[in-house]
Amino acid sequence: MKYLPLLWANLNRKRLRTSLTLASIVIAFLLFGMLRALQTALTGSADLAGVDRLITMHKVSFIQSLPLSYLNRIRGVEGVRAAGSSSWFGGIYQEDRNQLAVFATEPENFFELYTEYDLPADQREAWFADRASAIVGFGLAEKFGWKVGQIIPVRSNIFTKKDGGNVW
Repeated sequence: MKYLPLLWANLNRKRLRTSLTLASIVIAFLLFGMLRALQTALTGSADLAGVDRLITMHKVSFIQSLPLSYLNRIRGVEGVRAAGSSSWFGGIYQEDRNQLAVFATEPENFFELYTEYDLPADQREAWFADRASAIVGFGLAEKFGWKVGQIIPVRSNIFTKKDGGNVW
């Protein structure tokens, strides 16, 4: 404690130097925190997918689909246990601000690829039987007040129906 007044006196002697030193330390910690957050954001999906799952997409955009012939080629690669395809739908519910992450996919092997999804057997069979059905998470269903079996109109600005409409 006897050196505390000496330390305080030296810090106050050159205030500009003290301020710049403290500012550089604060900036260093802020940069570290922001870069760690960026790293987590960029690698978060890899942690979710796991070490044994590989997701491939078109080099232009995830909206652009890979050719379906690639699916059989990927299935033929040694070590590949399962492969499936999906296409981002760009769904919008009621208003433009209600954008949904909608993927059109093959239900036959969906649960083989995404083992973390737990769906009751009756709902799973209903999803297999109706091509227009969807799997929705609890949070999204609660947010919009959706119930199992309810028809939800989802609009897409990417895909249109044969009759020219964009509500699916």
